[in-house]
Amino acid sequence: MAEVIKNGNSYAITVNKQELKASGIDISDSLEVIIQDGQISFVKKNKIIKR
Repeated sequence: MAEVIKNGNSYAITVNKQELKASGIDISDSLEVIIQDGQISFVKKNKIIKR
């Protein structure tokens, strides 16, 4: 289960630690936000390593 909370001038979505771990998402990961048919989905963006 997730919850929307106020975070300064923004909003944040809190997610249970076990659910987040199962999704493969970790702290500081960049996420793509997809809004479709009244639903919000988050997809982990691949990190680009610059050499």
